[in-house]
Amino acid sequence: MKKFLSAVLALLMVLTVLPAVSLADGTATITVASPEAAVHAGDSLTLNVDLAENPGFANGMLRIAYDNAALTLTGITTKKLLLAGAVTNTAYMDASSKTVNIAYAAAENETENGTLCQLTFTVNENAAAGDYTVSVDVVKLQSETKSDIAVSVVPAKVQVGSDEAAYANAKICLKNNAGEWVPVGEKLLINNYRANNPSLCPWKQEYKLAVVNNGEVVAEVSADQWTIENRSNVFMSAQHLSSDPDGVLNVNAHGKKVGASGTITATLPDGSTLSCGVEVTAYARKLYISSFSGLGSTRYTTSTTDQNRPVFAGVGETFQPVYVLKNENANLTADETAANTIVLRSNNTDVATVSNGRITVVGEGVATVEIVANGFVDGAATELVLATLTVYSGAEHFLGFDLYNEAGEKLEKNHTFANGNKTWKVTVAEGETKVFEIKADPETATLYPSSSRGVTYTSSDTASMTVQTLSDTKFAVTGVAVTTDAKTVRSVGGFSRHDANGKTIGGSFGPAILVDVTPKIQLDAITLDKTESKLLVGETEKLNATLTPAGASAEIVWSSSNETVATVEDGLVTAVAAGKTEIRATADGKSAVCTVTVEEPPVVSEGLRVALSDGATIGVGETAAIDLFVKSANADDCYSAFDFELSYDADKLEYTGFTGGDSATLYFVNAADGKLAVRGVGPKKLVSDTNALITFSFTAKASGESDVTILSAKGGTQDEAIGENAKPFAIDEAKKTAVITVLQSYTVNFSGGTVNGGKSALSVKKGETAAFTVDEKTGYDVVKVMDGETELVAADGVYAIAGVTDNHTVTIQYAAKTFDVSFAGAGASDATGAAKATYGVAYSFKLNRDDRYTYTVTASVNGETVDVTETDGEYTIAGEKVTGKIVVTVAKELNVSNIYQVRVYENGVVKETDTVAKTAAAYTFTLKDTSAWKLLKITVGGAAVEATEDDGSWKIAPVSGDIELYYGGIYRVTLPEGANGETKATYGTEYTFTVEPGKTVDKVTVGGKDYTPELNEDGSYSIKGEDITGDIVVTLKDADYTIEISEYVKMDGKAVMLIVMKGLPEGMLPVYEGTEFFWSEKYAGYAMVDITSTTLEKAEVLKKLSFKKAEASKVDYTGDVNITGTVDVNDAQLVYDMYNARYSDFALVSREKFLRADVNGDKTVDVQDATYIVSNVRD
Repeated sequence: MKKFLSAVLALLMVLTVLPAVSLADGTATITVASPEAAVHAGDSLTLNVDLAENPGFANGMLRIAYDNAALTLTGITTKKLLLAGAVTNTAYMDASSKTVNIAYAAAENETENGTLCQLTFTVNENAAAGDYTVSVDVVKLQSETKSDIAVSVVPAKVQVGSDEAAYANAKICLKNNAGEWVPVGEKLLINNYRANNPSLCPWKQEYKLAVVNNGEVVAEVSADQWTIENRSNVFMSAQHLSSDPDGVLNVNAHGKKVGASGTITATLPDGSTLSCGVEVTAYARKLYISSFSGLGSTRYTTSTTDQNRPVFAGVGETFQPVYVLKNENANLTADETAANTIVLRSNNTDVATVSNGRITVVGEGVATVEIVANGFVDGAATELVLATLTVYSGAEHFLGFDLYNEAGEKLEKNHTFANGNKTWKVTVAEGETKVFEIKADPETATLYPSSSRGVTYTSSDTASMTVQTLSDTKFAVTGVAVTTDAKTVRSVGGFSRHDANGKTIGGSFGPAILVDVTPKIQLDAITLDKTESKLLVGETEKLNATLTPAGASAEIVWSSSNETVATVEDGLVTAVAAGKTEIRATADGKSAVCTVTVEEPPVVSEGLRVALSDGATIGVGETAAIDLFVKSANADDCYSAFDFELSYDADKLEYTGFTGGDSATLYFVNAADGKLAVRGVGPKKLVSDTNALITFSFTAKASGESDVTILSAKGGTQDEAIGENAKPFAIDEAKKTAVITVLQSYTVNFSGGTVNGGKSALSVKKGETAAFTVDEKTGYDVVKVMDGETELVAADGVYAIAGVTDNHTVTIQYAAKTFDVSFAGAGASDATGAAKATYGVAYSFKLNRDDRYTYTVTASVNGETVDVTETDGEYTIAGEKVTGKIVVTVAKELNVSNIYQVRVYENGVVKETDTVAKTAAAYTFTLKDTSAWKLLKITVGGAAVEATEDDGSWKIAPVSGDIELYYGGIYRVTLPEGANGETKATYGTEYTFTVEPGKTVDKVTVGGKDYTPELNEDGSYSIKGEDITGDIVVTLKDADYTIEISEYVKMDGKAVMLIVMKGLPEGMLPVYEGTEFFWSEKYAGYAMVDITSTTLEKAEVLKKLSFKKAEASKVDYTGDVNITGTVDVNDAQLVYDMYNARYSDFALVSREKFLRADVNGDKTVDVQDATYIVSNVRD
């Protein structure tokens, strides 16, 4: 019986001092939220009382209604609505009256929605199963103006389940790291964490399991209520810990074998069970990278803790991280490692792509590559990011170092260490000093010293060589003593890489160079770069001496045979006075001579004038060249010294240098505050209207016009060169000034590549077209050229940006070329590999070897042979060799010592051959078309064996000798009416057919050829199995033999009929109803008798007739009818009884006796036959 109880929630309005604002009346909704699942006796449940569509209320009175036969209200918790004003909540519950009062105060009507309170119930132990209602009776709900507010109520429905369903919601759960119980599902994945030293990894990866029902642990499921299948293989421990609440099982799988599985089952208090699978795993928690296959050690840093690695690589390079997987502290075993699936993912495939664990750089920029393992959390599989690689690719990052000699020549790495790494090995002779310079690879990269102290270079053995640091990138090596093994020059401090913000990326790296100190090279000869020279008084010239062979060293002593004509110091010759002298260079007793002739300087002519070339129009940043000429009306006029001053607009132009003149003239040019001072002294110079004395270069700084003007000019001979003695030169007024017009210009920058022969930027004047060709990049094709967001299209290979009015950035995108790959040779079909190879990327293929053959693999790229390496059955062509079309040639030769022969016979003749490796476990073959061929026999080493079927194929095992398969052809048989036999015949199996009486074989053909069949003893015909090599056609004809039927003995209503057959083929014996005919000499044919009730017709005889191959017994006509061996009266009596019809069948008297009775051969048994016998007896 239901009772109605009530609990009252009173909301008391606290009046405010602020004037009230009337609100429009509305309808509110109060909902008591229903529980999501059924509850059972003893369960606790909480229901929210929620307010919605609140029009604004200030006070109210509510009442809770429920059925206390099933539910007991144990608590009410008031919930403060999210109201704008200050509230004061007090709540208490009177257990006897079930009444709750709540005081609520606010400054104004509240319109917020939310939870008013929470009701807590306990399901009574004796609650009957069924649905129960919890509702709210609204006593009063008013606005602050005392207006009643309409309210609709949505009650809750509480479903109380029966005791039988008390655990309907129970599940086996795992306690996660957050302390929550989460369902395990069908399988619990349990890690076998362990350490090589258990003290380093104690009790890792413990699991707490429990049966959870409606959010509560079922405490009654104790440790002994759990059963575990295959427990010893999946759990090291499964027990209840005293520190855990009742019902909690603590398990672990420390050290158990990966892949072991079992089942765990919990028995619930009601006797029902829950089960889930258990599988032991070894998922990695950590990954330590030791190196990168395919990259030198300067491309990355190593760390045992930090797995966020910077890696530096160039476009087209491919590499692979080499790593070790760990759990918490210990390395995973090989089996455990194999159980982990490791996947690499790139967040920027325009820079780096990943495939099969390898990373390939495809563009410049930065990409993040995550190394992800199939780990698990809370017992279920999930992904774990074990390491992150940041791949940098760009011209600003150095990938390595290049070494240059003092002549600026790049030296190749020529020494290979045992581990495959390469470095430079240089030689320095005793006493010799060589200067080397380190540059970045690529040259566009910047080498940043890792230390503020810079980079220094040291010798590993100062007794053999000394090293002097010249700069961060230059050093000098001096040989001291001959070495027996190479010594090393190392850098101290090294170089690092920086990002765009100047932050250091990665570690510090420096080069190491091996040095061999060789014995001092003995001098063979000394030579000078000139053997003759002419100078004017006051001129100088530098002579250069060369020692041979290269590397030889010696002190050079210089001397002049006549120092009044010319002097020499360290090869610099100075002309003193007119005349001749020999300048000699001597070293180690060997010398070389240059004859120097000194002449007086010419007298400068009058009438010289100076002029400038025409001006130029350039853009900002571009350079203009202005020529200065010394002219005269007389082409033979000359001078040897000059002193000019020019002006230019320094705000718009920057003087950047000069060119021209000759090496014998000493030039001096000084630029300051828009003025140029130009002086020079040297050998005689002729005037010229076309050959400029000197060319000045000016670079535009700002737009506008700027004048370059000659302010003064003077000169003369060397004595009159500069100063007061200098003579004035005339200035050509028409060519006094050159105007340089500077137009506004813009820069087109290029990234990803260069243009127009190595340029990374172009300067373009405003409004003009920027035209360029993209430089080729070995092994790459240009796939896209982007001007910002606009793709440019080339016309005849030239790209253009028309009407330039701003700076532009053009991005050039290359893609590695791909080349066709083909396989040739007898073993080509055994090789598998991609049809395309990518430039610079190692190409790999596999060879499915057949143990019967010996293979030789070679490869060529663009027709040139390249090396192929093989590892574990995979062949690889190194990436640096992949530069064109690849042809892989696989030579394949049968190795007769490793094989057995396989021969396939068709109709006894070998038609196919094959081989099988002696190491093969079995030989597999496919049956020939079973509609045309039948497998007759299989032999191995001459012994008959059977084959077994395996998914459509057939297998012979074991293989211990040569194999022979014998097939017989299956052929069609054409039989006419009157012949009986199978419609198919098989080679090797005798074919038999029969011919009905009255017919005989006319012709038989096998495979179109005439054939004589064999007559068998049973009268059938057969064709030998070995003769069946084609279709069989049988034709019949009417029989040639005759059948004579006559009355032999007359009886009452019956007669003994005589059957005589003649003309039968030799050896063919007729059989009548199973009895063989007899040969009768008297009838000259085969004879048989039959007793019939009517006349016997030939057709009836044919029905009972058959034939066999046999010799017939002869009828004895001697009179011994009863076959006793004696002719006597009894024989006559028997004949008498026969013609008197004493015998109606052959039960007492056989057919043979009947035939013997016709002793006179008249085909009738009568008294004459008896008389004949009697007469013979009487005689």
